[in-house]
Amino acid sequence: MKVLLAVDGSEYTHRMLGYVAAHDELFSSATEFTAVTVVPSIPPHAASFLDRGTLDSYYHDEAEKVLKPVRAFAAQQGRQLRFEAAVGGAMPIVRAIGDGLAGDRIVAIDAILNGTTNAVFTAIDATGCSLDAAVRAAQSRGYAEADPAADLDGDDARAKLAILCALAFGLRVDPSAIGGTSCASTTAADFTRARLRGATIRQVAHAAFDRGTATLTAWVAPTEVANTSLFGQTVGPQNAAIITGAHSGEIGIFGAGAGGEATAVAILSDIAAIARDRAAIVPPPVLTANFILQTSDFAQAEVAC
Repeated sequence: MKVLLAVDGSEYTHRMLGYVAAHDELFSSATEFTAVTVVPSIPPHAASFLDRGTLDSYYHDEAEKVLKPVRAFAAQQGRQLRFEAAVGGAMPIVRAIGDGLAGDRIVAIDAILNGTTNAVFTAIDATGCSLDAAVRAAQSRGYAEADPAADLDGDDARAKLAILCALAFGLRVDPSAIGGTSCASTTAADFTRARLRGATIRQVAHAAFDRGTATLTAWVAPTEVANTSLFGQTVGPQNAAIITGAHSGEIGIFGAGAGGEATAVAILSDIAAIARDRAAIVPPPVLTANFILQTSDFAQAEVAC
């Protein structure tokens, strides 16, 4: 028997997990449990259920620091933890870096990782409205939270960029140490000036790792991009990324980055991957904190992506 458990931190979830844990004799040894959560932290009752070793995957949709210990626990228990929706929504960047480009040495990542801010910037560029009006429009479409500060200030993109640095470079990066500039003060006048230069503005996350000097350059900031570029044509809640490999060169990836449907696609894809090969173990990356973090060049005026 296969059982899918939706974990949302509610009292109902608490009762459901408690019942399953207290009545495990009702389930045969062949019963397969898969737990999915899209809450920003792990509820204590879910963590205690994980300790029973009965979960195959504990899914985390927000790019939070709790991801590392949960993933390590999953590997220790011989379970899978997949988190494609944690970065990029339906844009499969986690799998692209972890699997598709595993044979290369990644040297840089440039990406639009926050669908909320991209939707807000697209609206300002298209209509000349204020940032507040663009935020309200994004909220009405389900692309923005009631408080969009973490999106506009870059905190969300920093957390996602830290996950990508772990996957691509094997580095343990504190998201709060990543430099950058908030998008909250961007105005329609800024877009007008950019348009005169054949450009628009996007919240860009950048990371480049020089292995020779063990130096990571990382920042998140509103940045001018050419209208004809991949980033310039990334509109609404879409995300996009350019991953640069030492041998494969630039690899582009693009897709819906915000909204319930995009998140659901990523979650269901991970569940399908687990179902296809339940015996697979996805070990946590071996990370090092022995590197120099540089953020001084985040103020560059334009990127080519």
